[in-house]
Amino acid sequence: MRKLFLLTLLALSLPTFAEAQEMTGKTAEDTKREILELETAKGKDLVKSLNQAADWQERFNADGLALTLPDGSTPTKAELVAMIRSGDVKDEYINHHDYHVHIYGNGDAPHTAVVTWAGDEITAYKGKREHVYEKTTDVFVKVEGGQWRRVVHHVSPIPPGIIALN
Repeated sequence: MRKLFLLTLLALSLPTFAEAQEMTGKTAEDTKREILELETAKGKDLVKSLNQAADWQERFNADGLALTLPDGSTPTKAELVAMIRSGDVKDEYINHHDYHVHIYGNGDAPHTAVVTWAGDEITAYKGKREHVYEKTTDVFVKVEGGQWRRVVHHVSPIPPGIIALN
């Protein structure tokens, strides 16, 4: 009987632990600014320098990054970094905008950030130049030591004209 009571109590309390709470207030706003700085630094590095772009990817992407590129390919973090360093992939132009950042955590402790944005890029992949229009979702988690790591990067191509480009 005691086991049944404890199991029932545990079952009733699990939804409380599992429920994600979007944060509001000063801490959430400060965290949103921090995440947007990471995102915009990434964009600048992608256009500025292959080495800087690869360094950003190595530093901020988790080793087990779930990555989906506009063509549907799913390279690993190491494969992505190698493609950038080799020059096989190079962003010539980036116009990212319409950022939305949602911060989740407990109390004043943010632990997850979900970022969505729209944009267009001119990218060269193995010498083939392409203008890509996309909607992107990035998910960052705060790891031990208080550092943010991107664990999901999903890019969906969209037809030109679907989004208003700035």
